Amino acid sequence: MIPGEFFGIYFRNTNAASPVIRHNSSNGTHGDFGSVISYITTGGEIEFFVFTKSDARGIIKQYHNFIGKPALPPFWALGWHAGNTAEETNSLDDVKQMVLRYKQNGIPLEGVWLDVPYMNNYQPFTVASAWSDIKTFTTQLKADDMKLVVIVGPGLSSGDATNKYYSSALSKNALIKSTINNSTAGSALTSKVWPESSETGTSTVFLDWFSQDAADIWGEGLKDLYDQVPYDGLWLDHNEATGNCDGECPGSVSAQATLKKENEKFFYIETASDSDQSFVNNTWNSVWSNQDEISTFYLPFTPGYKNLDTKTLSLNGTHPSNGLNEYDVHNLFGHLEGKITQEFLLNHTAVPVALQDKRTFIMSRSTFAGSGAHVAHGLGREQRTWEDMALGIAGVMNFNMFGIPMTGPNACGYYGATIEDELCGRWIQLSSMFPLARQHKDKASGRGGPDNAPYLLKKPYNEWAKNALINRYQYIRQIYTCLFEVNQEGGTCVDPLFYHYPEDKYAFDPTQTENSFILAGALKVVPVLEAIPSGQTTLNVRTYFPLGEWVNMANYSDIQGNLLTGSWLEVPAPTDD
Repeated sequence: MIPGEFFGIYFRNTNAASPVIRHNSSNGTHGDFGSVISYITTGGEIEFFVFTKSDARGIIKQYHNFIGKPALPPFWALGWHAGNTAEETNSLDDVKQMVLRYKQNGIPLEGVWLDVPYMNNYQPFTVASAWSDIKTFTTQLKADDMKLVVIVGPGLSSGDATNKYYSSALSKNALIKSTINNSTAGSALTSKVWPESSETGTSTVFLDWFSQDAADIWGEGLKDLYDQVPYDGLWLDHNEATGNCDGECPGSVSAQATLKKENEKFFYIETASDSDQSFVNNTWNSVWSNQDEISTFYLPFTPGYKNLDTKTLSLNGTHPSNGLNEYDVHNLFGHLEGKITQEFLLNHTAVPVALQDKRTFIMSRSTFAGSGAHVAHGLGREQRTWEDMALGIAGVMNFNMFGIPMTGPNACGYYGATIEDELCGRWIQLSSMFPLARQHKDKASGRGGPDNAPYLLKKPYNEWAKNALINRYQYIRQIYTCLFEVNQEGGTCVDPLFYHYPEDKYAFDPTQTENSFILAGALKVVPVLEAIPSGQTTLNVRTYFPLGEWVNMANYSDIQGNLLTGSWLEVPAPTDD
């Protein structure tokens, strides 16, 4: 790539696909073809679009104007968010205690997120009897200028014939159908999603999002949920859709079903020989393992290391509203759920009065091109390591490019057996500079380890976290202005350096600059991504400042470098804020 010259290609295809990237060396042994990127898909239409302009930000704006510009979230969504865990013993009192501890420690808290324990047996649109006081709690929460975001699963329980959402979907033929089962749940495709369903034997069925009847049933459920829990935002989880069975649960498969045995699949990519080093960084292998014997399709290749229906819906599940099957539209499941959810919240005649004429906040785990016009996104499932903290930077930058700028990781990691206080303090510092600043972790009985809320960290790391979250509020309007601009024109709010300095060769150097980024078009963020060495009390971070006038926002002092070119400088890592 020549600095300053960019183009973009959008390969629009909803089938499973895999990119193949071949980076040629600079020795010219393969002629003038340069590096090559290829997309290989299991089916669908071959449709691609090319965007051309002189700078990267212009390319991305063109792309966003094509797929749908990002939605503008409500202003409160830029505050700090904390979630309760999925711990089975988690109670409303635990959530109240968390909110109280934030207040007692003087730490800002804008949003409280409820995971699955608030539900009755993990069924959507329900509230467990132990959480019966949740409406009173929510009223007090809002009186204290905080907001509530609740999780909603994508599946309906088929174990209760009196469940009006399931019975309505069944009677209106609005559930994804199985092609190998004709005896259970009206021939609907069944799986098991939440842990409770696995323990009780209750099966889960899934709405056909292409159906207007399904959209109406979903909207009715969200309205009923609001009547019990007056939420401000929604968290759409497990909407790949994820299940605890591969394709369908074995108990749902009729005895007459013929299960296909797969042969070993080979897919060969013509590359240079092993001794030729001109091709590096191939993104996938050329030989794949046997697919599962209960696979529902003979695939030409597998773009991954597992069968495509591993822990998700069967590829031959069909949508009765239009006859499409999961083989072709599986990647749209989360996208359509997010779109339908937003349409409900924007429907002035259907939505609860308190939500009318409000900007929507919906976080979705599963997305597709164009999802940013409807939802935000959480990176999720990070390990509690310095490496995963750094990877979150690339994740946020990527999703900005994808058109979902309202993105962030789980600060301090989702998985981890122990708490490393210094790591957590630095992670919260970093997360405070992302559009979506949020902390959530797995349950301790799973792989989440002990609670890692900022007020539980040891000194001085708790002060690092607290001060970072307080300091965030001086940048919120700058970030929100950027989010408004990209809502109007397309674009990004968390950028690599080369977006803004395409003529500077050092801005392209991934070994030196990939972890520093530009926030909201103006702020250069230099995160601390390593621990202070043992025996030392300070740490310097080497970072590159492109040509320009830079100011240290901690004390408003000038950052002096070479006035004629960019400069590498040693920046002291903050130890008090």
